[in-house]
Amino acid sequence: MKRKTHRNTTFGHFWENGVGCPIGTVPIPRVTKDALLRMKSFDSDNSNPQSSWSKTYKPASSIDDHHFAVVRTTKGTRSYNGASMNINTFTPSVGPMQFSASRMHFQIGNEFIQVGWIVHPQLYHDFNSRIFVFTKSGGNACYNLFCPDGSGMILVRQDLTPGLLAEQKSIDFAIMKDKINGNWWLLMGTSWEEVGFWPSSRFKESSGTMVEWGGEVYSPSPPNPPMGNSHYPKGSPKVDSYVRLITTVDENYNTDKTVKNTERYSDSCYKVRDATETFWSHVGHLIIYGGPGFSKLRGCVNQIENKNPSGASEEDILNQAKMLLTQYEKYKRGFKFDHVWPILKGIEKFANDNMKTPPAFQGEGRDVTSSSSFSINTESSPSPGMNSIDLNMDSEDANFSLSSRPMGLKKAKRKQQSEEQFKQLLEQNDKLIKAITKGTSERNEIQRQKIEVARMKEENKILFADLNSISDPSSRAYVENERKRILEKRAQTNQHEEDGEGS
Repeated sequence: MKRKTHRNTTFGHFWENGVGCPIGTVPIPRVTKDALLRMKSFDSDNSNPQSSWSKTYKPASSIDDHHFAVVRTTKGTRSYNGASMNINTFTPSVGPMQFSASRMHFQIGNEFIQVGWIVHPQLYHDFNSRIFVFTKSGGNACYNLFCPDGSGMILVRQDLTPGLLAEQKSIDFAIMKDKINGNWWLLMGTSWEEVGFWPSSRFKESSGTMVEWGGEVYSPSPPNPPMGNSHYPKGSPKVDSYVRLITTVDENYNTDKTVKNTERYSDSCYKVRDATETFWSHVGHLIIYGGPGFSKLRGCVNQIENKNPSGASEEDILNQAKMLLTQYEKYKRGFKFDHVWPILKGIEKFANDNMKTPPAFQGEGRDVTSSSSFSINTESSPSPGMNSIDLNMDSEDANFSLSSRPMGLKKAKRKQQSEEQFKQLLEQNDKLIKAITKGTSERNEIQRQKIEVARMKEENKILFADLNSISDPSSRAYVENERKRILEKRAQTNQHEEDGEGS
C-alpha cells in the first residue's frame, strides 16, 4: 500500500469551488460555543463509539445500548501496522439521540481509532451521512478535530476534513504506520492520499492489536436505529451495505489481502456475512451487514435462543427473555404486551431474519454467533386443529384450505368463527403497526424540539449579553459576530416561513 503526498485535485468534489482551500492551508471548521459544549459532553460518554470486543466478553447479564454487525480479527499474538477497506455509503433514519455508523475500528492496546461514515444528529445537528474520525488516546475521546491538545488527528490536506458529507457511492479508508517515525496516518481515496496523522507519542502501544470492520449503532432507549442500508444482507454487494477489499498490514509491512484470521460478530439485533472468496469480481474479502433495528424484547429472545437451552419450549425462552429485559432501566416492571406478542413477533421490526445463507457467503472465518443467529427459521408450528397463517399477508390471500368432505352445521359455524377471529387479528395487527409508528415519530419530534429549545436558549444568552461588561476586545468581537450570524439566520428562517405561507 503506497501513500501519496497531498495535492488539491483528489477531493475537490467535496467543495463548491471544486478545489478546496489553497495549497499550504487546511480547512478549519467554524467552532461555536455551542459546538464546544457538545464536544465536551461526549468526553467519557457511553454514547461514544466502541468496539465489539468489549461487549462480547462482558458477563451475559451485562447489556448496553451499542449494537454491532462486524467482522474482526481473532484474538492472538499478531501485531498490525495498518489496515484498509472500501465501504459504500447510506443514510439510515435515526432518532435525535441515536447514531448509526459504518466504520473500521483499529485497536492500539487499550486505545483506538475509528474512521468511516456516520449519521449523528447530536454531533452534526442534521441527519446526513458524514465522514468521521474518532480517537481515543491519552485518556481523551473525541470526534474529528474537536480534540484536546495531544490526543486527536492533525489534518494536513487542504481539500478534505472530517465532517464533510459522505455523498460518494463508496469511499476508501486506510490507517497506516509510518516506517520512519512511527506516526499513524489516515489515507483516503483510490491513490491513498494523506489526509492527517496521529503522532506516535499519542498512543501507549506502538502497534495495532486488533481490527474490525462493519456497522455500529447506538440508542439510549428502544427502538434501535437501522444499520447500513436498513435491511438484512441479501447476498449481493449490488444491493447490500458492504465493506470490501479489506486488508491488514503486519509488523513487517507485508499486506494481507485475504485476511483469513477473522470471526463474525453480530448481537441480537443485526446480521453480518463474511466471505473470503466469492464469485463477485473486485470485492476481495467481502463483508455485508445491516438490519432494520429491533425491539428490546426480540433482542433478548435472540440472546436466549443463541444459548441453545436444552429442551426449552418457546414459552420458556420467552419467560427467560422477559427476565433479561428487566435489566433495562426502562423495563424494570417487565413486558406489558404478552397478549399481543404472537402478533408483534411477525412484524419485520420484531422478527428474525429468515433468509438462508447462499453457499457463496459461507465464509472461512470462525463464527462467534451460533448458526441459528445467522440463518434462522422463523416459522412457528400452527395451533392444533388450525392451519398455519401468515399474519402479515393480505386478507384476500388468506384462505383456509378446505377439505373435499362436506361439512356439518357445527363445523361450518366453527369455520365462520375462525375466519372472523382471523379478520380481527389482522385488524389488530394493522392497529399495532400504526400505533408503534406514530409513537416512534412523536418521540423523535419531542427530542428534536428539546434540542432546538436548548439551542435557542444558548443563542438568546449571546443576543442579550451586556457588551459593556465585556472588557476583552476579542471576546466582544466574538459576541458581536455571533449576534450578527444568529440574527441573519433567524431572518432567513422567517423569510422562508413567509414564502411558504405565501405559496
